[in-house]
Amino acid sequence: MAAFNDLLYQVAAARPGQVEMVDFASLVCPGGHYTSAIAGTPLRPDGVHIDSGAGPVLAQPLLSQFAVVGAVRRDSLPPTTGPEPTPGRAKLPVTPAQRRAAGLPG
Repeated sequence: MAAFNDLLYQVAAARPGQVEMVDFASLVCPGGHYTSAIAGTPLRPDGVHIDSGAGPVLAQPLLSQFAVVGAVRRDSLPPTTGPEPTPGRAKLPVTPAQRRAAGLPG
């Protein structure tokens, strides 16, 4: 699996601004070590597959990474002459700390 993950990271590195990696492994294997539960919630009852009950525990950190990747991608696009953003949906600034937390450069 590590070799496959390395390949994915190589593909992403070769396509900056087109491909981003979201680090799921750090959520399910904190510090690179197997864990059977997160915040007291069983993660892998069979030792391999993620249990559906772990979804709520994993959703927030994953969605946070997706939001940062999306904001970074949006901010890297050239301005358009298209319609204005949906009212009430403000552009959120992305800080360097948020980029690092999402596993993105700088």
